[in-house]
Formats: sequence, structure tokens, C-alpha cells
Amino acid sequence: MPFFIEVTEPMNISFSANELSNYLSSIQATIHKIDEGLKTYKLRIEDLVGKHAILTKNMVRMLRNNILLSLKEKSKDIAELSKSVGISEEQLRPFVENMTKDLPNQPKEIKLEKSKYRVIK
Repeated sequence: MPFFIEVTEPMNISFSANELSNYLSSIQATIHKIDEGLKTYKLRIEDLVGKHAILTKNMVRMLRNNILLSLKEKSKDIAELSKSVGISEEQLRPFVENMTKDLPNQPKEIKLEKSKYRVIK
């Protein structure tokens, strides 16, 4: 959009106060409409971000549970675990590694022994 407009002709423009008021009111209404649209858009974005955070949190919990259930059957290496839970080794590895660490408010849940993961009882 242009950010500068230069009127070269006519050098003088005359119009009534009523016409000026109507013109300025039209500009103000347009700005108000744009502002309202942006605020609505912002609220929708915030709502989507919140929903995304909830979905992400729930998916991580589901993956964690799936890993734990798979390892309750028997100890597994990353390849076996990947096949069992249906996620590639590359994508699964960070989750499994986090589950082997003591994190704040979350004690480690699985242990790596001889390249196989097992549930800590």
C-alpha cells in the first residue's frame, strides 16, 4: 500500500465543513472497522494457540502412556519400541531420552540397560 500521496492539481480545493466532516467520518469508520477486524483476528489466533497447546500436551501424554504400555510387555531397544508405538526412531528418541531423566515434577520412568529400555517399577 502507498504510504504517501501527493496531490499536484488543483492547488486549492474548497468544500464545506459538512463535506469535510463526512469525509473524516468515513476515514474514521474505515479505521474502526479495520481495528475491529484485527482484534477479532487476534482473539482467534490466541484461541488457536491455546487449543494447540492443549492438543500438544495431550498427545505427549498419550505417547508417554503408549511407550510405558509397550515396555510393560518386555524390554525393547529403540527399533522395537518404534515399531510398537508406530513412530519413527528419530522422532521417538527425544521422548524416550526425556523419560530416562529425572526432570522437575517428573521422576524418570524408564531405564536404558544394554541398549534396551525398561519400565522402572
